[in-house]
Amino acid sequence: MDISFSSMFFHDATLEDVFRATGASGADTLEFWLETPDFWLKGLQISDLKRWMIQYPTRAPLSIHAPVLDLNPCSINPDVREVSIRWILRSIELADRMGASVCTIHP
Repeated sequence: MDISFSSMFFHDATLEDVFRATGASGADTLEFWLETPDFWLKGLQISDLKRWMIQYPTRAPLSIHAPVLDLNPCSINPDVREVSIRWILRSIELADRMGASVCTIHP
């Protein structure tokens, strides 16, 4: 069984701290929320994410968590639903680019 550490445990931490904490916790991998502020608010810099993945490798592949904080693919508001679905698709593409094993999607 693999134990995954969620980046949302350290919502306000730097990416380095998130990746370092994953290993320190004894977890096998990281469930990386795209909405982790140090990533999300800095323009989703994949190069930064890859750098920390290399510096702090995990036993099992990273997983990606699609955005949910302000989104809801089940919303009755068609605009919210549309942007939510766009972010789900973008999350799947990013997960593929990162070599993630899982992409978590839920309302």
